[in-house]
Amino acid sequence: MEAKEIIKKYILDTISTAESIGDALYFSTFKYKDDDNIWFQLQSDCFNASYPFDERPEDKLQELFLQYNPSDIIDWQEQSFFTISFEKANIEQISEFIASYFYMVYKITIESDTFVQEEDSPNDTKESILQKMFKKFGL
Repeated sequence: MEAKEIIKKYILDTISTAESIGDALYFSTFKYKDDDNIWFQLQSDCFNASYPFDERPEDKLQELFLQYNPSDIIDWQEQSFFTISFEKANIEQISEFIASYFYMVYKITIESDTFVQEEDSPNDTKESILQKMFKKFGL
């Protein structure tokens, strides 16, 4: 199975779980098998990932020739993470972006065992990406 197909499965599994438990803010976390500092989270409408750069994602992602809309960057912190909204993208575009990001940034080709899904905590003991964003902006 190629990288985009594996990512599509991760996305569809995340959406399916969110729907089955009735939690629109549910997210899945995946860590790289060889380095816990390389990770990503999927939610039904956004992607959050480790980000090893000081430059703004709007600049760095274009430099890496990744296709996305700069206005879709929701949040970021240098040498830590970035979050991008995928509300306007289809699953093909999302899968392509994620596969390209990990290859261009970390030289990782995603295979079925490249990332390990972490056990998710019950919703009352975790904060989703969007919940953190809402708190940050006082929403």
